[in-house]
Amino acid sequence: MELTVEKLVYGGEGLARLPADERGRGQAVFLPLVLAGERVEATLTEQKPGFARARAERILEPSPERIGPRCPYFGACGGCHYQHTSYEQQLEIKAEILRETLRRIAKVEPPEVQAHASPPWGYRNRTRLGVLSRPEFAFGYRRLGARELLPVEECPISSPGINRAMAALAEMGRAGEFPREAAEVEFFANADDTQLLLELTLPERRRPGARPGFGTDAALPFG
Repeated sequence: MELTVEKLVYGGEGLARLPADERGRGQAVFLPLVLAGERVEATLTEQKPGFARARAERILEPSPERIGPRCPYFGACGGCHYQHTSYEQQLEIKAEILRETLRRIAKVEPPEVQAHASPPWGYRNRTRLGVLSRPEFAFGYRRLGARELLPVEECPISSPGINRAMAALAEMGRAGEFPREAAEVEFFANADDTQLLLELTLPERRRPGARPGFGTDAALPFG
């Protein structure tokens, strides 16, 4: 089916609509990885009484704001939503979503939104990754729209220090020197990216009647 994206909404998805019928305007359809104004060939992936979800199979009429993403994992990884457009456009998208949220939920006309932008890359000083121990050791983010982990070697929006630590720990993992039972690893960088705190999460020890979960095992300095 062909859909035209009306706008982007909170969470990074585009809003389109199915054709109108006798009951009124068409049902809302949400699609990831699109931009406002684009016409796409899409496949429905989920349909509920109030809305539907779809996947864009082909961009028939791309937005003039569309660019190629820098990150090789974009589109498969669920960590980022807007790398298919410029950083300036990303800021405008987020500002417009904020304005619409204030109008719709708070019922107020928002004042001018001023963005205090970070650098477009390497700005994130806190990164949490799942740990894969089999069949090979790797770190990963959740795949887009799924619980499955996607192994990654780097994260362009994370700080350089975090990326160096990821590479060092990946080598340790492949050498069998990283705790295989670790479920997650979280990196915290200080303001000038000269020191890191590393936190590992291990499966919680089961007690009689305990519900499965995870607990924080340790917080370690990684300078």
